Amino acid sequence: MDKNAKAASIDNGVGQFAAEASIEVNDLVPLFDLLAYPEEQRALLTECNRRIDEANNKYRIARFREDMFAKGLKAGMYFCTFDRDENLLGFEFNDETRQMLGYEGLEDLPDEFESWVKTLVPEERDGIVKLFWDSVRIHRELPDITHATYRMQKKDGSIIWVTGAGRFIRRPDDGSLEIYMGCYRDITAQLEREEYLKIIESIGKVFNFSLYIDAKDMSYRMISTNEYVEKVPKDPDAIRFLKNNVDASVAGSFRKSLYNWLNKG
Repeated sequence: MDKNAKAASIDNGVGQFAAEASIEVNDLVPLFDLLAYPEEQRALLTECNRRIDEANNKYRIARFREDMFAKGLKAGMYFCTFDRDENLLGFEFNDETRQMLGYEGLEDLPDEFESWVKTLVPEERDGIVKLFWDSVRIHRELPDITHATYRMQKKDGSIIWVTGAGRFIRRPDDGSLEIYMGCYRDITAQLEREEYLKIIESIGKVFNFSLYIDAKDMSYRMISTNEYVEKVPKDPDAIRFLKNNVDASVAGSFRKSLYNWLNKG
């Protein structure tokens, strides 16, 4: 199974998950080949290699951070470190994440994995945490970049939708997971706009009918109708019939304004 198929096979019943390849960092300073030098020089060259490797690693991580910031539009970020057995060593948030979620600072939302777990919507928490650990478990079979969209709970209890990208950073020597870092941004307003458009389109379908009303006694005669109107309970009073349409087909947040409009008569 190829990597993209593996990514699609993860149990992702909560939110959405996808993966993609990322930048390659191959412009690192090469290490000395110890066998090419006399034995008496190898101790010194070994120390040189250690320092080169350390510098390469810092450069490599800096490039990955830069790549993730570019993909994340400098939004909220997290940074996880792992030992060679891929046990979680540390978890960090940036200030933008705390601001996005309504927390004041490090004391309010500590740099701990459980802090991230706490920000997940309770009924979805187990599924998203499982998805995180599943992706870590099979990271060698996945591309470098992951994408996720899910809900988070702010400090005040309100819910937001976030979307973002994660980046696996593997150790060059054994391929073990060294760092999992990522970024996300709040897309609640975008999703709400899309949902309102759907509701407005549905209202248009529901109210796409013609009615002749006799103002003397508010009786009415249907001129044209549609399948939605046919399902609404009929009433001899025109206003009551229109309110029945509102009750049967319009989202609760819209009902009050429509009722106010109908009551003006």
